[in-house]
Amino acid sequence: IYFTDTGGQASFHEIHPALLTAPGGIYMLVFNLKNVDVKNKEESHHQLDLVERALRSIYYFSVRPHDISNVKRYMNISEKSSVAPKVFIVGTHKDEVKEDLEERVALAREVIRDMKCGKAYSCYCPDSIVTVDNTQAGKSTSEMKDNDELLTLLESTKDSSNKIQVDIPLKWWLFHLYIRHDFETSQPRDKKWVYHSSELEEKAKSIGIRTDPVSDKSTSEFYAMVKLFHHLTFWVNFESDHPHQPPQATPSLSDYIVTHPASLYEYISKLVNIQERDNLEYSQKEFKRTGRFTKAILE
Repeated sequence: IYFTDTGGQASFHEIHPALLTAPGGIYMLVFNLKNVDVKNKEESHHQLDLVERALRSIYYFSVRPHDISNVKRYMNISEKSSVAPKVFIVGTHKDEVKEDLEERVALAREVIRDMKCGKAYSCYCPDSIVTVDNTQAGKSTSEMKDNDELLTLLESTKDSSNKIQVDIPLKWWLFHLYIRHDFETSQPRDKKWVYHSSELEEKAKSIGIRTDPVSDKSTSEFYAMVKLFHHLTFWVNFESDHPHQPPQATPSLSDYIVTHPASLYEYISKLVNIQERDNLEYSQKEFKRTGRFTKAILE
């Protein structure tokens, strides 16, 4: 299980494709109730705009790409595998807005309802808003109040039928374990978690996984495996629309496969934090303006 805390600011939206990959994931979109002004709906709309942007990202990066129809020829997939993400909208600091809490929540609900109206992602967006008392932060679940809304909702997901059930071909699973074992037994400086697709294809061929498509319109067994492992969040691959098109002179992101997603998340965190640690003012400004890292940071 991966727990990822992304920044809510607009500058972090550029890295959403690397983080929002799980169609069966649980997403919490958090906003500060103090920023909802019951006397100024327009300003409240502006404050909640980041919630709407996050909803678009969840739909675009973790729902829309996950058509695994071409994978089904290689395996049995339960009907329950057609999952949708669980999305919770959470308003914090309710302990500081007790006097007009209900009015703020009602306005936030109205603004979000207006935002999602007619949008493709509207069915994934709940109508309810969970409110959180920040004075409970850091306490264990046993110490929290019995009526804590968020805990109650999270408990309700335990028995959810929103689960992926698949029968993974044995050689696919063995290949995944082989790549994972190679990573875990390597020295820290030699750990490999990003492969060019051609390199991983060669390894796959050595254990009998086919890398050629069965027909012009089908996906090869290798790419079917990659697509499924991305779907299950074992791996990350930003697949192109045409995975068998002739190689281009300039490598694209779809040419690479991340076989240890936790390392990707760790490096993204380092890239964000190094700017503050080294007080690189220009890089910080560029990241806030464009959501992209400067060459100096990447080096």
